[in-house]
Amino acid sequence: DTARIPGPRGLPFLGQALRYQRDPYAFFLWMRENYGDIGHDPNSGFKVAYVYSPEAIEHELVRGARRMECGFS
Repeated sequence: DTARIPGPRGLPFLGQALRYQRDPYAFFLWMRENYGDIGHDPNSGFKVAYVYSPEAIEHELVRGARRMECGFS
């Protein structure tokens, strides 16, 4: 569930799409600097978590693989 993952407030349905569109690389740097190793955009319309550190990636992909949802629903 992404509800407990920190993330920015943004425009409904757009979320941070305009910031991402201007410079995707800068968007991901901004997300990590402001929200840490795991963040998400609650207004994007998708349940997506942005995972940045190797430790957090391992934790999510290896230890948390059973509870992950993949694909579109």
